[in-house]
Amino acid sequence: MMLIFFIGCVLFSSASAASGKCPEGFVPFGGKCYFFSNDVAIWINAQVACNEALYPTKSYLVEINSKEENDFLWTKALRSERD
Repeated sequence: MMLIFFIGCVLFSSASAASGKCPEGFVPFGGKCYFFSNDVAIWINAQVACNEALYPTKSYLVEINSKEENDFLWTKALRSERD
């Protein structure tokens, strides 16, 4: 069985994320910059898209580390379904 991922990337850039100044297309939250896409991909292709296509070597697939981050991501995902 192949898992499909909603592509959500995190840009790891301390200064810009902490100040809330994320690159265009990214959303700040909790000192990180998040990029959301409606593209569907298997894990490896989603990882490549984050690593290479968006911002080389500075972004990666989201790894949820707190309830607050989980709630933020769920809210964004539910909103994107309605749009």
